[in-house]
Amino acid sequence: MLRLPRTSLHPETTAAFCDGESAASWATSTHTIIDLSSEIEGGDEDWPESEDRLAAIVPVRESLAAGDQRLLYLAWLLTVQHVEHEDDVPEPPVPAGLKTLPRPLRALTEFLRLDDDLLAVAASASAPLPARKAPSKAALARWVKALPESDKDAALLRLLHDDGPGARTELLHRFRGTTTHPSTPTTRTAGTLREAAEARWSDRR
Repeated sequence: MLRLPRTSLHPETTAAFCDGESAASWATSTHTIIDLSSEIEGGDEDWPESEDRLAAIVPVRESLAAGDQRLLYLAWLLTVQHVEHEDDVPEPPVPAGLKTLPRPLRALTEFLRLDDDLLAVAASASAPLPARKAPSKAALARWVKALPESDKDAALLRLLHDDGPGARTELLHRFRGTTTHPSTPTTRTAGTLREAAEARWSDRR
C-alpha cells in the first residue's frame, strides 16, 4: 500500500488505473491510497526474502508524487493479467519509459509477479522518456518569489514537519507545470493485450 497527499496524487488519477481487486485505490480528506496485491495458491515459500524486495520498491512513492504514472499503469496491467476487466475495456494512455523501467519499478513488477510477456506487449506502445534538465537556481528563485505567501508558509511547514522529500517533489512538479512523463493514447483493449501476450508466449515457446 502507498499513501500520498491528495495534492501530490489526485484520487481521480488513481481511479482511472486502480479499479480492480489486485489494484485498488481510495481517498481520505487528505490522502490518496493505492492498494496492490499479488497472491498465489498455497502461499509463498519465498516470503522471508520479501522484506528486501519491499525495501527496493519504496522509491516508487517519490517518483509517483513527481508525476511518473508508470506505477499506475503497471497496476492496471496487473488487473488485466488477473482478468479483472472485460475484453472490451479500453487501455488507459501508455506512459513513456515502460521499456526501460528503473530498478524500483522493476522490483515492483517482480514482487507483483507481473507477466513479462504482457509487460513487453504493453511497452511496445511506450515512447522513450524525454531528456530532463535540472532547473537553474535563477529560474527557481524567480518562481519562488512569485509564489503566494500562503503557499510558501505551507511548504516550509511541511519541510519542517515530517514530509520533507514529499514537499520538495511536489514543489518541483508544480514548478515544471506539466508532467515530465508524457503518455501515449492507444486504441488497444484489455482483451487485445492479453491475446498479444499469449501470442508472444507461444512464439517464444
